[in-house]
Amino acid sequence: MLTIARRTLDLDRNVLKVLGFRLWTILAGIVTVVAIPRFLNGESQGYYYTFLSIVALQALFDLGLSQTVAQVSSHEFAHVDLDLLEKVDFTPHVAKLAYVKATITRWYRWVGGAFIAIVALVGVGYFGLFGAKVDGHWLGPWIGLVVTTGINLILSPRLAIVEGAGWTGAVATVRLVQSIMGYVLLVIALAAGAGLWSAMMVPLAANLVSAVWLRGRPNPYRAIPPYPSAGHDHERWRAEILGLQWRVAIAWLGGYFASQVIVPVVFALQGPEPAGRIGLGLQIFGAVQALGMSWISARVPRFGHLIARGDYNVLKEQFVRAATSATWMSAVVAFSVVAVLALARGTGVFLAQRIPSMQVTVLLAGVAVLGTSIYAMAAYMRAHKEEPLVLSSLVIGGMTLLAATAGARLGGDAVVFAYACVTLFLNLPWTVVIFRRYYRRDTRGL
Repeated sequence: MLTIARRTLDLDRNVLKVLGFRLWTILAGIVTVVAIPRFLNGESQGYYYTFLSIVALQALFDLGLSQTVAQVSSHEFAHVDLDLLEKVDFTPHVAKLAYVKATITRWYRWVGGAFIAIVALVGVGYFGLFGAKVDGHWLGPWIGLVVTTGINLILSPRLAIVEGAGWTGAVATVRLVQSIMGYVLLVIALAAGAGLWSAMMVPLAANLVSAVWLRGRPNPYRAIPPYPSAGHDHERWRAEILGLQWRVAIAWLGGYFASQVIVPVVFALQGPEPAGRIGLGLQIFGAVQALGMSWISARVPRFGHLIARGDYNVLKEQFVRAATSATWMSAVVAFSVVAVLALARGTGVFLAQRIPSMQVTVLLAGVAVLGTSIYAMAAYMRAHKEEPLVLSSLVIGGMTLLAATAGARLGGDAVVFAYACVTLFLNLPWTVVIFRRYYRRDTRGL
């Protein structure tokens, strides 16, 4: 029975590990959905979710470089025997991996420092502009969250290199341990009355676990030898990475506005309590979408390996199976969650006043399912070491910002309705059109 289920749902070891992490994320989400309304009042709940949306500005500092690192690394690791990596001579592939490791490690130290300085000031200015008193209620917790998130940003490309080597299962295990520790500390802090200070527990735990694992266990990042600058064409490698990176950066800029701008806009125009309800709904269905994405994210390095070897037949077969499983799983889980939330609202439990309306819940469920399909197509295209979604990401991000602002001014559920319309009528069809070009090109390459 288990074998049949694994074949039907296209589950291999890496997918199972990533799926285990995503399932835990949903369980942790359920716990926080209960704990945050239980231990924070409505105003503090609004601050909490607005904190998370603003600190997601880390995407504008990372700008997809960690994704680019994973993509570039996956193509080089396809030609390297990991067991012999520390013993072989500097082949062009080993040298390129060494260059990527040295450059990225150094760059992210500067990026993390800039993130801490700039985003801390942005948050202080934002909350001050929209009426928050500068006091210990939010200022100290905000600085703590920014600092721990900045350190996490510094460590992130190291795990990206490990993922590029095909160790998606190992990285998923690391992230599972990070998440378990983080959410346990979060709930303990909330129950102990730490209030908004609890927000920094998840990135704090992630930093500790990443540092211990990267230093304490043999892994592809540690195995890559130091880069000798002489005798290698690092200028060409830099041009290749930056040529891909600027496109990824613009796409991530649009992605931030498409996914994170809603809660800050609602906070600014409607206040902290409506922002808290919308933020809670986005967290719930963000976890649902992440569960479906597990089938794809676990295979992205494998897609890169297959493209590097020109094995397009296997590539397409694996992609179709993974994308189908991902979308169906998202749909089943999303609308199961809708049913559970409807039951909670009908029974009048204390959560009923803190969760979005049923109309908003259904819309967010639909967006989660569409988002899984969009992510699958984007991952397939990006596995080619290309970023074809530059223009679409910018336009969709801008339209989401405009739609969210207009919807928030109208009040009620209009902001989420506008967000869903942008996803259904702009994001999905535009991504499908571009994806079909890649799929046809790979068909001709067979």
